Amino acid sequence: MDLSSLSFPYSQKSDLISLSKVSFTNIDDSFRYTFELQNGKCSVITKTETSSGTKILEEPLEFVQNVDSDNVSAPLLTKVPATFFKIKLSLYINGFLNTTDRAIYILKSRKSPDIHQLQGGSLLPSTELSKINYQSLPLTSGEKDQKIVINDTFSNSLFQGCSLTISLWDYDPTENSYTQLFQFKVYVEETNDGLNAGEDTKQPTEPATTKVSDFRKAFNFHLEDGPEFRKILLTYESEVLLFRKSFVGFSEEIKLLEHYLKRVNNSKSRIIDYFNQVTSFQKILPRERIKLEFSSSLDSLFDPFNHNVRFLLSRVLPATMLQKAITYVPVDSGANADFLGSVELSHIKKQFEARSKDYYSWLNKYLSNEKERPELKLLAKRKTFELSKFDYLNQLNMAFNNQYLNQILENVFRFIRLSSVQGATIFIDTKAFEDKSHESDLLSDEYTIYFNIISRFNSEKHQLRQLIEASRTNEELSSLIAQNRLNRTTEATDTELKTEDPIVTKSNMDMVFQRSSEPDNAVTAIPINTDQISEKSGILFTLGGQGKQGWHKEWIVLSRGRLMEYSDWRLGKSQVKKPIDIALTSVKAVNHDRRQYCFQISTSDGHHHTFQTFNEEERSKWLRALYNAGQQVDTTKLREDHGEKQVRKNLERRKNLGRLKTAGNHVVNTIIPGQTHDLSVSPVSIHSKQESEMDYLAAVRFNPDDLNNICADCGSTEAVEWVSINFLTVFCVRCSSSHRSLGSHITRIKSLKLDKFANETEALLKYVSNRTANNYLESNLPAKEKISTNVLDANRLEFVKRKYVFKSYSEKYPDADNLLVRAIQKINVPDVAKYLACGADPNMIIKINVNKAKEEPSQFRTVTLFEYSLRKLIEVDTPVGSKKLFVVSELIILNGGKAEKFNSNSDTQINEDNASELGLSEEAITYWKARSLRLQGLKSPTA
Repeated sequence: MDLSSLSFPYSQKSDLISLSKVSFTNIDDSFRYTFELQNGKCSVITKTETSSGTKILEEPLEFVQNVDSDNVSAPLLTKVPATFFKIKLSLYINGFLNTTDRAIYILKSRKSPDIHQLQGGSLLPSTELSKINYQSLPLTSGEKDQKIVINDTFSNSLFQGCSLTISLWDYDPTENSYTQLFQFKVYVEETNDGLNAGEDTKQPTEPATTKVSDFRKAFNFHLEDGPEFRKILLTYESEVLLFRKSFVGFSEEIKLLEHYLKRVNNSKSRIIDYFNQVTSFQKILPRERIKLEFSSSLDSLFDPFNHNVRFLLSRVLPATMLQKAITYVPVDSGANADFLGSVELSHIKKQFEARSKDYYSWLNKYLSNEKERPELKLLAKRKTFELSKFDYLNQLNMAFNNQYLNQILENVFRFIRLSSVQGATIFIDTKAFEDKSHESDLLSDEYTIYFNIISRFNSEKHQLRQLIEASRTNEELSSLIAQNRLNRTTEATDTELKTEDPIVTKSNMDMVFQRSSEPDNAVTAIPINTDQISEKSGILFTLGGQGKQGWHKEWIVLSRGRLMEYSDWRLGKSQVKKPIDIALTSVKAVNHDRRQYCFQISTSDGHHHTFQTFNEEERSKWLRALYNAGQQVDTTKLREDHGEKQVRKNLERRKNLGRLKTAGNHVVNTIIPGQTHDLSVSPVSIHSKQESEMDYLAAVRFNPDDLNNICADCGSTEAVEWVSINFLTVFCVRCSSSHRSLGSHITRIKSLKLDKFANETEALLKYVSNRTANNYLESNLPAKEKISTNVLDANRLEFVKRKYVFKSYSEKYPDADNLLVRAIQKINVPDVAKYLACGADPNMIIKINVNKAKEEPSQFRTVTLFEYSLRKLIEVDTPVGSKKLFVVSELIILNGGKAEKFNSNSDTQINEDNASELGLSEEAITYWKARSLRLQGLKSPTA
């Protein structure tokens, strides 16, 4: 076995799609690491330089030990520099696929991939996800065994200095199932440079100074409708008129120069004639010789000028080319066209605005139609509108970027270079200018880069229009408009590079468009940063929008934890309402009247704000962004804006507390999910379409003294939304993953956002307290052994095992069993949880007196702890009546207690005939039956 297979752990999980080659490239694709596979194993690893062809570099590879892998066949990991964050996956599709609506997910993580992250939609902080639809792949319908290339990236800052596991998953929406295809691993080393050999040290003759970000801003073709797009249009419309004025003035002066050149030549001839007449009166002088010498001297003065200016007018700035270039520049309304073929700006603008108005009017009716919402009709209408946006923006852009103007500029730049090369030469060398074989030699590197990029820009524009026309689904069209390579907002331009902003040179020009030398069958995966995006903007239909009744378009902006509505959706101005602080709201997906794809934001003072997107995908993005915005809100600013007293008052209004009654007279207050006291997070529910959705996350975090916004194990404040319902503690997503690996017999992990809680488990949420639990779970924990948020996953898992499996840090109670029985007697749920966690036996056998009358002699019966706990019910007062729950019994079962099979025909077990001896109510018997059946894996009709 060679070193290549030993240092590249690859696991094929499904025969559906396999990996044939993967490359990691730097930002301009001038260098790359390539791993080639054969028969499921890496056969060769190479370092290559691609900036000047493909040159294999004879440099040694570097490796680290593959310590956290169970793949013994690959004990090493190949080091890949952090700057090589672009990935090319060459895939082999084995057989024919039905690709309708299916997608490929690319999961990038520091640890082994976990399907729960995909299913639950909650990614680890150290994880990235990308997606590409099968319909976007260049597959030939009906053909088997096809090859494709997928491009992707990873965050070099996130994975620097650790192992990176990349796994591919097939998603089938009809089954809502994920199938892992394969996975592999490399080590991302901390470095600023991956390859030293082969670097181009040759300096350009004229060093370039323009950065990648400058080109991206200059060649931005943003098509998403809204203030950004409309601002671009306004900028173009105002600049077009100024440009036309300048260009017309420039053309007129060229005409005058041509006119004056003719006059100069005429003047020269007349000067010679008049001079000859003057000398004719001088009888002694040699008139003929003087006449020739004077004429020759004037020619030596005027001929170079005449030759050079005529060259300028005929070859560099020809009048016909100027006329053609000006026809691309719209003329101001009411003005006379300076050249034939110019169009009025007002005409094309009115035409576009009319199409825009018609589309949004149709869209409003389409979204309000409950019965008929044909997807293809929406797609057709959207295509027409997107093409009209493209055509109008392109028409304005072509005023400054058309073939004739670009040719004029190129002529001028070559003319400048030609003049500087020839220096003091009297006659310009027109042959050198006309020589096509050396045409590029007359352009400096700076101008060569400019014209190459503008040519690429125009080609990308043409391709973008073709892709809009060819879009087959609304999802594909939305992704195209948002993710195409020419869509560069200011924010995106600043963050896309991921490394320092380099100067553009001849060797890295493709960086401007983020791809270089891609094969025809290559496609790029779309990053899914659902757990990070907390800011979003877009046009939404709003109930009561623009301050009017009914549904109207508004520009909606989610920024810094606040949601703002603007009636002027074209300019993003005229704020119609006060900003909404998301931390003081609840959010849910709803269908309003006949309108689908809506979501509702409810504020603590009882106001409801309803918005509508045009499809489910867009709604999901808004809901996720709203949730994240609440997570990242500035609590200090929130209190400054609203005041501590007002914030608490608003939260009090949202309370709807019930009352828990024990079987005795003891009354305990509890929390009905839906309230929050923790302003550092958002009580946003994004998964329910129920009007009465209960917010379990908010309920658990209601009391700040419980520290339930901080992970009980590592202290993280990020994504602390996973509860151990038997230990009554809350964890971050990374620690919850360690808990899941322990097994449900140790800890029962549920998501406070994604899972449902009912009856006893819902009531148990009231008792969740990280502070209380850690008082006894970490009573004997040495400070140096407490883990932090950035601990390695292996160390995290080891800590969790010591804490929850081996109870290494727990308080020691020698009489834990008796203490547990007393806690059950008093229905003291926190103490029941404490003694169970600290070693009390949940399956102990106890004796109870079954005689009810005090005057009768005691009659003891042996029962299990669970059977005894059934006497200790809790009653909940709700708006619709009371509900009897067996919280203590549930907690015993969750911690390993056994509910013996209920058998109504057995004399050796508790049954319906003798259950009354235990003082069990009908509700207790019903609960027991239901719980017994659930433990057997059967469905209870009364559960």
